[in-house]
Amino acid sequence: MSAKLQTVHVRINDAATGKPTPCRVRFTDGQGKYYAPFGRLTEFARGTNVDVGGNLYIGDKQYAYVDGAFEIALQPGSIHYEISKGPEYTPLNETFDLIPGKLALRLTLRRWIDMRAQGWYSGDGRCHYMTPHTALLEGRAEDLSVVNLLICETTVREGENAFGWDDPPQPYPHFNAVPNLDAFSGQSECVRSDECLVAINTFNSHPRLGSLALLHTHRIVYPLTFGYRTPLERLDNWSLADWCDQCHRKNGLVAWQPQLEVDEGLANAIVGRIDAIELSGDMVSLFGAKIWHNLLNCGIRLPLIGASGKRNNATLLGQPRIYCRISENEPLNYRAWIEAVRRGRSFVTFGPLLNFQVESAQPGDHLAWDEPRRVSIVAEASSTEPFERLEILQNGEVVAEARPSEKPWQANLELELTIARSGWLVARCMPRVGVHGYALTSPIYAIIGGRPVFDDRSARAHIEMLDKGSAWIHTEARFEHDRQRERLEVIFASAKQVLLNRLNS
Repeated sequence: MSAKLQTVHVRINDAATGKPTPCRVRFTDGQGKYYAPFGRLTEFARGTNVDVGGNLYIGDKQYAYVDGAFEIALQPGSIHYEISKGPEYTPLNETFDLIPGKLALRLTLRRWIDMRAQGWYSGDGRCHYMTPHTALLEGRAEDLSVVNLLICETTVREGENAFGWDDPPQPYPHFNAVPNLDAFSGQSECVRSDECLVAINTFNSHPRLGSLALLHTHRIVYPLTFGYRTPLERLDNWSLADWCDQCHRKNGLVAWQPQLEVDEGLANAIVGRIDAIELSGDMVSLFGAKIWHNLLNCGIRLPLIGASGKRNNATLLGQPRIYCRISENEPLNYRAWIEAVRRGRSFVTFGPLLNFQVESAQPGDHLAWDEPRRVSIVAEASSTEPFERLEILQNGEVVAEARPSEKPWQANLELELTIARSGWLVARCMPRVGVHGYALTSPIYAIIGGRPVFDDRSARAHIEMLDKGSAWIHTEARFEHDRQRERLEVIFASAKQVLLNRLNS
């Protein structure tokens, strides 16, 4: 017969302040049974836009987000807890014996590194469907400085049972919903604490032409979607270029999420309408990295932004995240953070923390010399979790690498490298199998003899993709009149001509 549950008052303090700190927690007994803090659930939804926030699945393991002080009903005996707060804190992972009558538990989380003290502020470039206050709690618990909570249209079915039980099955009608529309904050934060702010902007998308995060805009850029076939029939009578232009007129930043085959975002990146390329779990794939490398090799300067794309309780906020370096002595604010993204003073990470310099230049800087130059390069990576190796890439090719030491996991590279031709350099952490150990800096650019980098093979790969987009316009796209078709054709044709001009020069 199991023992009676008893209420335990738990307080998790930050070692630096001595005060309760928001964090992610998991309590289990000796049989692996999960116990949720009061106000959280032991079983909860995983679906898109279904009660998102406050609870989390990582694989099959449940976690809860708490503000640092909470109550929980536990069974006396062996209790295991896992407590974490982003990559800069040492996680707690311990087992203790809960004796009958014990009513309080006091724990402490400690930073092993303080990136903010060095001017680096982390953020999530895109998440969805949480309420602003829930996004603030999870952002603080994952030690994020900025959370971009983005409005997007989503399809819902009216009347559907929350558990999916229909007896008999019902043909529920479909409708579109736009969560958080009335909380739009644009160029300022919607809610904030001393260490974290939540800004609400929009995620605009087309099913074939692509998707854009429009950040730091003065007002909402409409329409949020076009071209979707169901449940509402919509024509392809808009363009990503229209969204980019409106966003920039309102002092915003355009972040592009690459996709396979037809992608107007590629055309807009080539002609300079895109400010940053999104690195997410999918972008780590060979395809996503190849698109970015090819753009850089065509002289398209495009920094990174990291985004979890969180839409459900099975996605971890800030995984990956972007660290941006804000100007010295400037306090955290949304405008300063966005401008750091725009300048490329950043790295994106699933865990490892990076430092990268070429001479005195940092990510986002441009170097220029009249002739080849031998330069000194320094790269460092450190993490509480293992990673496979640290690398330096020049124009997409690995030119140096180092294996990390173990516990703490740390790798260092110091080398001299001759820069004989124009291009770009980045530092990268490669993960071990089954471990999220990937990290990547935005580029440092180098121009030799005033001639920008341009790779014919990369350009031809992009031309092939642009041609697929043009073919889609003629075979599948639907317009009200020919002027709309011609407008979209010009966008793809203009980008193609930019590359052809360089190929023929």
